[in-house]
Amino acid sequence: MDGQIRIIMAGGGTGGHLWPGLVLAQTLQQLEPNILIAFFVPGKPLDFQILEGTNFPIYVNAMRGLPARIAQ
Repeated sequence: MDGQIRIIMAGGGTGGHLWPGLVLAQTLQQLEPNILIAFFVPGKPLDFQILEGTNFPIYVNAMRGLPARIAQ
């Protein structure tokens, strides 16, 4: 490994996880400009609206949440 820090921020679909993740990513990048941070999101329109204009790479995975109740 080259010693460079790499971070994947996972979340999205709603702003509840994505906004704090974006603020954290921006803060980390200010502290360590050479850090590599990417976002792993479900690809909903809000994901792209929030991350639009940032320089962070976006990777889309059509993930979904767990059901509220697991059938027995």
